[in-house]
Order: sequence, then structure tokens, then C-alpha cells
Amino acid sequence: MDITVETIHSALLEALDVAELPSLADRNRDFTEVGLDSISFIRFIVTLEAELGVEIPEEYILLARMNTLNKVMQVLSTVK
Repeated sequence: MDITVETIHSALLEALDVAELPSLADRNRDFTEVGLDSISFIRFIVTLEAELGVEIPEEYILLARMNTLNKVMQVLSTVK
């Protein structure tokens, strides 16, 4: 599994159905600030799982646990 910032960025773009996002240079920027809500969060998770070929455990599928780039990277690093 190749976890990159670009993969996460791409999944966010698809989940939000937008062509561009504000900068995510701040890895602790809350994704809700760029428009992620509970519905688009589920699309984000489904897209990440498909692109990475993994299944994220249910206990991690909470917006509060995966609402920043750093948190997503941390969760994905625990997924085998």
C-alpha cells in the first residue's frame, strides 16, 4: 500500500466533487474547513479504501478521528 499525500488529496477532491482544494500544507488543517461533511466523509473513506486496496476498521471511521491529513496518515499507517 502506497500512502501519499497525493492519494489523500485525490480522494478528497473526489469526495467533495471539486476540481481544486485550498492548500493542505498545514497537515493539521481540519478537512471540514475545506467542505468535508458527514456524507462526503463516507465518500472519502470509500475512495481511499478503493485506491489503496485496504479496509479501514470501523472504529477509525469517524470524522473526528480522520479529519486532518496527519490523522488520516496515522490511521492508514495502522491498516494492513
